[in-house]
Amino acid sequence: MDWPELSAVQNYLAFLDMREGRLAEARAGFSASLALSRPARFIFRIATALDGLAILAARQGQPKRALRIAGACAALRQTAGYQGAPFVRAELEPALASARRAIGDAAAAAAWASGQAMSLDQAVDNALDQPEPEHA
Repeated sequence: MDWPELSAVQNYLAFLDMREGRLAEARAGFSASLALSRPARFIFRIATALDGLAILAARQGQPKRALRIAGACAALRQTAGYQGAPFVRAELEPALASARRAIGDAAAAAAWASGQAMSLDQAVDNALDQPEPEHA
């Protein structure tokens, strides 16, 4: 199996882990996918993994982190002309709506803008950093 297929499998398994409540395993899967797809700058797989990490952050009570990662990912997708998989958007949109409600419009807009300003490498590094506790 080549790295593009393996990165896809890592992402899909990570989404399954997240749905089953295995959050550490999900984070590891998304991280593994990023490790495979980042060197080739494969936006399609990178964006899927970043979206997964944004959903994961929202579910773990890290709304600013979720919006920052999602903002970065949205900018990458826009540059590449990629909308994202429907199954990912179906989970991402409610997660981000919850994150926005948790911190309010101004803080949500600031977190989103911070992510939008990131380069691909900054976005991946930020998403892979160990999250710190957030205070709304």
